[in-house]
Amino acid sequence: MDVHGYPVSVNGTGSGVDATFSSTTISISPLVSARVQTVSKMTDSSGAWPHVTTYQTRWLDNDQYGHLNNSAYYLVADSVINAFLIEKCGIQPFIHPTDPAPASASSTDEKQSRDVVGLVISNSCRYFASCSFPAPLRVGLRVVKLGTSSVTYQVSISEHGQHGQHGEQGEQGAQQAAALITSTHVFVDRITRRPATMPKQLRAPLEGLLVKIAEEEKAKL
Repeated sequence: MDVHGYPVSVNGTGSGVDATFSSTTISISPLVSARVQTVSKMTDSSGAWPHVTTYQTRWLDNDQYGHLNNSAYYLVADSVINAFLIEKCGIQPFIHPTDPAPASASSTDEKQSRDVVGLVISNSCRYFASCSFPAPLRVGLRVVKLGTSSVTYQVSISEHGQHGQHGEQGEQGAQQAAALITSTHVFVDRITRRPATMPKQLRAPLEGLLVKIAEEEKAKL
């Protein structure tokens, strides 16, 4: 489907985690700032974005109309989310379920981040404008819902330089995002694939991305 400058909503579900990523963190706003900023609408990208990163578009991201295909935005969001999980939360997607635990692993019964994997259970995207290779993308990441074993993220994507400068709390120019993606992970035991309580090592960095949601919007999550 072609999307070129028109708001379109696409929903989808899936499972598994694509651990491929190529983003570079360029700024992280103060975590306290994110928590005091309330997201008034889940359908726009206003509010705080505590984690902001740059993602370089690729030649293959463009479709025959000369701009990023709608599926490329999902790849960008998946890559940025998983980069954060690997770099900040201790998730280790590249180990086999039967690999022995390292000698430094805790001897307690409490699960570690290496013991769980995230499975995508829902994805949705609203498109507002188009992006095109070779322009780099500015990508914002935040958490809008954090449960015992699940987390719902939002990812804001825009062409670098095609929005206002982010202020101290990363919200300026956010309404000009080209795409806004909402995605939910459920963390499960690496071996049994049953839902698992998030280990502290995993949960603490995600709490740092958590933003407040207006009461009337919480029912939509």
